[in-house]
Amino acid sequence: MIRGFLRRELATLLRGAVNPQTTHLVSAWGGLPTSASRSQHVIAPSKEPVDAQLVARHLQSSPATEAEAVVLLGVLNGVDDVHTALNGVADCWSDGTRLINVSYFRVWRPLIRLLRGNRQRHELWIPTDEVENLIEQAGFEVVERRSAVIFPLPIPVVSRFLNRWLAPLPIVRWLSVYNIVIARPRQPDRPAEPAVSVIVAARNEAGNISALVERLPQLSTRQELIFVQGRSEEHTSELQSRFGISYAVFC
Repeated sequence: MIRGFLRRELATLLRGAVNPQTTHLVSAWGGLPTSASRSQHVIAPSKEPVDAQLVARHLQSSPATEAEAVVLLGVLNGVDDVHTALNGVADCWSDGTRLINVSYFRVWRPLIRLLRGNRQRHELWIPTDEVENLIEQAGFEVVERRSAVIFPLPIPVVSRFLNRWLAPLPIVRWLSVYNIVIARPRQPDRPAEPAVSVIVAARNEAGNISALVERLPQLSTRQELIFVQGRSEEHTSELQSRFGISYAVFC
C-alpha cells in the first residue's frame, strides 16, 4: 500500500515538472504508469552494481537524445561509477534538454529497504551535494532543486496537505522521501566581442585622413571612427561622406 502510494506520488510529481509526452524515463526502481513518460527503460534489479558504461550508452542513444527531459530514478545511486555514466552525455543532448535525477533521502532508507522485501538491489547513498557536484562535473548546470513527500501514508486530505504544502519548506524538506535535482547541459561561455572606438585628432589634417582611413585595420565588427576637428580651418567634415565613415564627431 505504501509502496504503491509513493509511486503514484512520484508519477504525479513528474507530470507536474515535465511534459510526459516528451519525457524519457530511466529507472532502477521499476516502471511507473505509462502516463508518466513517453518511453521507459527499466534496469533489472540486481545485487551487483549497474554497469556505468551501459547507462552512458543508453543516455546517448535516440530515446534520450530525442527527449526534452530525461528522468533518472535511482540510477546514479546504483551505478559503479557516476562520472562514467554521465560522461559525454551533455555533449549529445540539445541545450533545452533537462536531466532530472531522483533519489531518496538517507533517513528513509530503512523504510525503502523494508518495502522492497526480497527485491533488494545494489545501491549506494550519495549525499545531495555530492550528486550535484558529479552532475556538474559531467558538463551539466543545476537549475533547480526540489523535495517531495514527507508523509508516505495514503490518508485522504492529510497526506495531500502535508506533501503539497509542507514538503518544500526549509528544514522540513530534509525530512522528505524524494530528493530531485534538475539540470541542463552547460552553455559554453561565449565572450562578447569588444567594441572598438578609434579617436583621431583631425584639426587641419584633411590631407592625412585619406591615408589613415585606408590603413586603419578592422579591429572589431563593432568599430567606430571618431574625428575630433577642434575648429579646423579645413573642411574635414566633408570627408565623412567621401570615405564612408559610419560614425564621426566633429568638434
